[in-house]
Amino acid sequence: MKSVIYTVTLDEKAKRSELIIRFFWLIITVFVAGILNTIGGVLILLQSAYILFYKKKHKGIQNLIMIIIAYNVKALSYLGMLTEERSPVIPETK
Repeated sequence: MKSVIYTVTLDEKAKRSELIIRFFWLIITVFVAGILNTIGGVLILLQSAYILFYKKKHKGIQNLIMIIIAYNVKALSYLGMLTEERSPVIPETK
């Protein structure tokens, strides 16, 4: 997949307070991600049906799926302690 690029830089400084914030951020993020992933699953099914009937991808559905996947990558990068940059609570649109 040549079009997907995500870079993470290492910051060796770590704060204990940030670790506590991550725990509470985890609760909020998992709730939001669960809802978004359910919607994403439905969108993937709709995209599959659209491809089946029209032999092309629907641009709007494709963009929504891309936003949901980008949200998951950002959230998991923060919760997995790969980055200190806190992920947004709701997905960012372009």
